[in-house]
This record gives sequence, C-alpha cells and structure tokens, in this order.
Amino acid sequence: MQPTDAELAVMFRWTLHTRWGVGGFMGSEGDPDFTCRCDSCTTSRRKRWAKESDTIDGA
Repeated sequence: MQPTDAELAVMFRWTLHTRWGVGGFMGSEGDPDFTCRCDSCTTSRRKRWAKESDTIDGA
C-alpha cells in the first residue's frame, strides 16, 4: 500500500524547497517547522519512496 502525501512529507521531509523555507530564502526569515508540499516536492518524495521500496522488496 502506498503512503499518503502527508505521510511522505513526514518520512522524506527534506527537499530543496523545504531547505529554503527553513533556512530563509533571499533574505526572508526561515521557519524551522516548514515542510514544502508543492507538487514538485510531492513528486520527488513519491519517486524516492518508490525507489527505496523497490530496493527493499527486491533485496
């Protein structure tokens, strides 16, 4: 069974956008609790989950 987008955001929090949001971007103040949930980050997390679950299942 595939995890939900929210579950993936917890399992694989760190994306480029999340790093920018936590650290501040272009002079903005960062937010330590920020986790980006845009389509790009969600797709990236889903691909990583698929890759890692294939590795575990295929081992």
